[in-house]
Amino acid sequence: MIKELLKMGIELNQKVIGFLTGVTPEKLGYISECAQYVITMNKLRLPFVKERFIQWVRDAQNPDGCFGFTLKTTSFLENTYHALRALKVLGSKPRNMENCERFIYSCLTKSGGFGRQSNTVPTLEYSYYAIVNLKILDEMKKKGL
Repeated sequence: MIKELLKMGIELNQKVIGFLTGVTPEKLGYISECAQYVITMNKLRLPFVKERFIQWVRDAQNPDGCFGFTLKTTSFLENTYHALRALKVLGSKPRNMENCERFIYSCLTKSGGFGRQSNTVPTLEYSYYAIVNLKILDEMKKKGL
C-alpha cells in the first residue's frame, strides 16, 4: 500500500511539474498571474522559458511607463508592482524606466500619499505599491540593468 501511494505521489508530481513548465504568459494573461508564476517557479527552481516571460512583461509596458492588468490596458500602480517584481526575479528591467518612475511620482498627492494613478485618492495600499515600485527601480539602476 505504501509503495502504491508513493508511486501515485511521484506520478502526480511529474504531472504537476509537466503542467507548470508548459505555462506561457499568454495562457496566464494577467500581469499579476505572470508575476506569481515567475516568482513561484523561481523559488521552486523549476525550469520555464524565462525569455518569453521577460518579453511579454516588457511588451506590456504602456507609453506612460507603467503597466495595466494585461497588454494595452490602463496603467495602475498595483499592476506595475507585479510587473516590476517579475522583471526583478527574471533579472530584467522595464523598457522605459524613466517614464515608469515619472508615472509613479505622478501618483503622489498633495496630502502626501499615493493614489492608484494620477489625480486619484491616496491610500495606504497604493502608497505601499508606489514605494516598493520605486525601491525596485532603484535596485535595478544600482545593478546596472
